[in-house]
Amino acid sequence: MKLREEQSRLLLHAHGIYVTEVCDRCTRILGPVRWTVQGQPGAWCSRKCRDGFDHKAHTCHGCGVSLNGKRKHARFCSDTCRKRLQVRNQRRNPEMPIGDKGLTDAISPSGYGDSREKPGGDQEPSNAPELRT
Repeated sequence: MKLREEQSRLLLHAHGIYVTEVCDRCTRILGPVRWTVQGQPGAWCSRKCRDGFDHKAHTCHGCGVSLNGKRKHARFCSDTCRKRLQVRNQRRNPEMPIGDKGLTDAISPSGYGDSREKPGGDQEPSNAPELRT
């Protein structure tokens, strides 16, 4: 996060350092080393602040197994772990939702139609006595 000029000047006066940018998550001062995402705005002080979790180097992102013997920039130990992580990160909606087709209009939120109503709108009389309070 970029600091305003007056904020930078206050830090210079109070602490003797001129800072122009701080971490977007924890607001630590950013030096020459910063973590970014290509094509997205923002800068973070660490991988943990950027990604939201701490990941150990040379371990599978899916299951945490050591990646010794794999290529240098490998992130997963197998295609299974890679695909499993993709499925976990996907939205829970199908690619072609039926909500757009008008098919869900007759279904109540609970998934069951109201069995007490007749198509004409009249309700059947109940045999149970009414309770008065």
